[in-house]
Amino acid sequence: MNTVKSTISSGYRWRLILITFIMLGFGAYCIYDWQIGYPKIKEIGLAYVDIKEANPDDYPQVWKEYASERGWKTTPPKKIKKASEYDKDIFTQLLMAMITVPLGLFFLFKLVRENGRWVAMDENGITASGGHTMPWDSIKSLNEEKWKTKGIALLHYTDANGSERKVLLDDFKQEREPTTAIVSRVQQLLNPDAESQDGSADLPPTEIEAGNVYAYANENGTYAVSKILAVDEFAVHVRLYEQQFDTLPERVSTRDLKSQIGHAPMDKTGFSETHTLIAQEAVEDHELEGYRVYLEMTSESENA
Repeated sequence: MNTVKSTISSGYRWRLILITFIMLGFGAYCIYDWQIGYPKIKEIGLAYVDIKEANPDDYPQVWKEYASERGWKTTPPKKIKKASEYDKDIFTQLLMAMITVPLGLFFLFKLVRENGRWVAMDENGITASGGHTMPWDSIKSLNEEKWKTKGIALLHYTDANGSERKVLLDDFKQEREPTTAIVSRVQQLLNPDAESQDGSADLPPTEIEAGNVYAYANENGTYAVSKILAVDEFAVHVRLYEQQFDTLPERVSTRDLKSQIGHAPMDKTGFSETHTLIAQEAVEDHELEGYRVYLEMTSESENA
């Protein structure tokens, strides 16, 4: 058996990077406004009010000279406030910095931690970051309650000291294909009779209906994914996705995929023979845009 290793998924990594960057960047901006930006606005605004009150007849000229000497804009401030209102604005910047900076540091810590996590499988068993070593005979159970709906499974095993330990498998945070391969191997280990004679898991018979998600083989040996939008008497109306898989995907959420063709009608005859059901989802309204255009075009051609 070749070594299969699952590390942090690129999508999850970039989500953490983006959130960290936004939180720390916004926090830094708030700190700047708290310490420099808003105090300067307060200083300029109050100075303008003082000059206007002291020089009611020629304050525009006096202000231009005063502002020019200090390197400020010579145009009057856009909005004049009381000192207490300026102080409130300054405090608001401090408050936002106190919220966003800790959040940014939290997500930075999470990014570093998740980036170092991994799970690997070879002929000897499973290993994982954090000192987890699981020979095949040490694996006791696999909690799959959330696997089909959320892609989360909890692997329980007994370590060399006889202690019960567990490892989390998450195909959103970790690379999906190797994570799925590891879960499938553990399922096979714990339930050797759960597979059919041809080695593939039996799927319950399901009618071809809207919301079904299917995988199908390409000519180059890879697998692609389609989702049924609607079914009529002769055709299956599907949405096709760009991603290609080296092996038959066992669980996919189309929200994580990029649409390639929004709508394509396919012959209903023989559809189930060439497509493997892998998930069931609700059809969202925006997914039906291409199908609605198709209906309008066919309706117009029939009435012409």
